[in-house]
Amino acid sequence: MHVFRKELFVDELGWDLAVSGEAERDQFDLMDPMNCALFVGDDLVGTFRALRCDRAYLGKEVFPQLAWTHPYPTSSECWEISRLGMMRAHRRHAKALYAAMFAFGWMRSARALVAIADLEYERFLHVLGIETHRYGPPQEIGRDLRGRPIVAVAGEIPLRDQPPALVAKMHALLDTMEITDETLVLGSRRVPA
Repeated sequence: MHVFRKELFVDELGWDLAVSGEAERDQFDLMDPMNCALFVGDDLVGTFRALRCDRAYLGKEVFPQLAWTHPYPTSSECWEISRLGMMRAHRRHAKALYAAMFAFGWMRSARALVAIADLEYERFLHVLGIETHRYGPPQEIGRDLRGRPIVAVAGEIPLRDQPPALVAKMHALLDTMEITDETLVLGSRRVPA
């Protein structure tokens, strides 16, 4: 998964992230995160990392300036989603990755999923019909390896406030997937979503 993250975020998207060999890692990978991966057959096509918000997490620690109008949550009922993405060649599976993200939150009775997002990603969430709440206005947070500005916004997806039609679509998509808990967080069972 760390090799996939390097290929996606550094090689494809041009983010200026720490790389060790062929893997991308940061200090939050040492904070006991939950790592989720989406496979189509044997191919890893998407991934995300989740950290409980009652501990240190990326947005709150690295980008505090993005929470201007609403503070970052510090509750165990909220989870930060970071390093979410998939290669361009597999974007047709994007809805499945979001369904997996929702399932992750629902399985943990999460109130909200917190994230830092660039504006293109935020627009895509709205195209999918996902309700979001910003913590402040968009701001430039740096430049990519090509010198282009990265403009991002902090916010959350309130899981309990999503439109019923969206929730139904996510459940229908989950019905086509098999969720395997390799870390046994859910116990020694396979969960058909």
